[in-house]
Amino acid sequence: MWRAVCFLILGLSGCGGGGSDSPVPTEEKPQTQGVRFQVPEGFERLPFSTYTIDSQGRASVALDLNQLWNSSEESPTGEYFVDWDEGKDSNPGTADKPLKTIKAAAQRQDAGTIWLAPGIHFDGLDGYEPQQNIAIRASSKEKTIIRMGEDPSEYSFDPVPGLESTFSTTIYRRVSKVLSDDYRTMSRAADSQTVGEAPGSWYYDTQTKELFVRTFDDAPPSSNLVLLTTSVNSISGDRALLIEGVQLEGGNHGFQANADGGVAPRLYIQNSVILHAINFGIDSNGAETYLKNVELGHSGLDNLNYHSSGLIQPLAIEINVSSGNAGNKELDANKNASSMHDSGVVARINGDYFRSYGPNIPDTGGSYSLNVGVTVRESLAPSSGKNVNFWAGSGGNGPAKMYCHLCISKGSLGDFYAVAATIFLSNPEDNWNLNFAIDGLSSVEEYQPVQVQ
Repeated sequence: MWRAVCFLILGLSGCGGGGSDSPVPTEEKPQTQGVRFQVPEGFERLPFSTYTIDSQGRASVALDLNQLWNSSEESPTGEYFVDWDEGKDSNPGTADKPLKTIKAAAQRQDAGTIWLAPGIHFDGLDGYEPQQNIAIRASSKEKTIIRMGEDPSEYSFDPVPGLESTFSTTIYRRVSKVLSDDYRTMSRAADSQTVGEAPGSWYYDTQTKELFVRTFDDAPPSSNLVLLTTSVNSISGDRALLIEGVQLEGGNHGFQANADGGVAPRLYIQNSVILHAINFGIDSNGAETYLKNVELGHSGLDNLNYHSSGLIQPLAIEINVSSGNAGNKELDANKNASSMHDSGVVARINGDYFRSYGPNIPDTGGSYSLNVGVTVRESLAPSSGKNVNFWAGSGGNGPAKMYCHLCISKGSLGDFYAVAATIFLSNPEDNWNLNFAIDGLSSVEEYQPVQVQ
């Protein structure tokens, strides 16, 4: 039996939901004995056929990304070391004589693994698409950052006469986002005069190439700034890229992967963080994307965006992913923590999706989505039609099918919004407020996952 359900036609009511400003879930996952379940029909593209729920209600799958990389991808055996502070691109790239930039290492034809020294590495691949499969890994557990932007220590900021606590410098590459060194986002001003009136603001003059900055505490700008640009990390066609142990900041997209020549690229990311992409955190167009233990946040658009490319349909695996704070209030648009489109297939296992300016998880256009043990919460969308945790809809490729097993939905006006889609729920009486907004072509069905002996 359904409980506390509100069925509406393309509208949301205030029943269910709630609200919380807590940055982390406060509820425990539903308690379940450790058992294995069969993946439903329609998910044959997944690299696993079962998943496990342990005695604490945590979901997991038997998928080791390093093993998958080693068994599926052929890459050169060359290893190169990169150190932005100590390296030179004229060096051989050995541990004692490292290269300076990731791009220079990736351009070595025999490069199969690039090892990054701790610290900040500016610009990543910087628009260069590797011509071979490459793994980029942190060389230690110390913080290792790939920052798509400018090194502020290379610039001299001068006081601007007549503007209080405002400084400027010339940067020929357009700056697209400015943060303080504690990652507070500084406001983009309409002009330099406005910067002088507002601490914590900036303005980039595209004509003169001048950057005007007034810091939060009025201190002179230096290494206390994070200057982000739209530099690109991308792969296409029959190429694979593995990222491990790094924090990526900025870029037009954090990573972009585009199918080409009828072939899907493969993107593997684990134990990493992706923050403050100017547009998408990950932009997949007909690619295969494998994520494990990844945090994403503060993208200008979606944190995770999956689309088809021609007849090539995307595949995405998200294991232990935390994704939130996508988009911004001014846009009030469909900015999401994770979104699958165009008959793609996505599996989300044991993740946390939250506080985005739009539905947190919308899957549309004939897509299949399997959500197991995930928490979805606290949409920040100002309009009621978008303040939803799960959104399932139709598109040119037909209706979406969304499966939810032992998931938690809370803190938004609606749990589900469905347009010509089918939603399958397990154990709804235990885990849901069940506040729906569905049209006459949609259905919500209870299903029992099949246990594997």
